[in-house]
Amino acid sequence: RLTTPTTSIQSASPYTAPAFSSSTALGLRVAYQGVPGAYSEKSTRELLGENVIAIGRPDFESCFQAVASMEVDYACLPIENSLGGSIH
Repeated sequence: RLTTPTTSIQSASPYTAPAFSSSTALGLRVAYQGVPGAYSEKSTRELLGENVIAIGRPDFESCFQAVASMEVDYACLPIENSLGGSIH
């Protein structure tokens, strides 16, 4: 699992540490919580580049399920909100 102060990425494989750059994100499928245009999608694209395939999900649980079922490669989810604080 790779974390930054505001974003967490969970890998479908717990044994492989991801190494990302805009060029390597081509074809990378990443679930985020929200609808197209949401801050989570923006964060996903800022972190992984415009070539990432960002897939919106209605809630955190469905993002985790998408990773577990290998429907996506990773999930990019907020762990903290600058206005509201920690997200539980």
